[in-house]
Amino acid sequence: KEALEYLTELGEKNSLRYSIQLLAPANEFAKENKSEKIKKEHVMYVEKLFVDINKSVKYLKELETKFIE
Repeated sequence: KEALEYLTELGEKNSLRYSIQLLAPANEFAKENKSEKIKKEHVMYVEKLFVDINKSVKYLKELETKFIE
C-alpha cells in the first residue's frame, strides 16, 4: 500500500508514465530481495536509478555551460 501511494505521489509530481515505468525495475529489485510484493523502499531505490523529465531539465540547466556550442 505504501508503494502504491508513493507511486501515486510520483505520478502527480512528475508524470504517470514515469511512475508506471518504475514498476518493472521495482518488481525485479523486489524479487532480488526475495519479496513477493513491491515495497516503498524498492520504488525509492529504483527511482534513484532513473531520471524524470524535471530532473533532466534541471541537470541540463546546471550543466549547460559545459556543453559545446
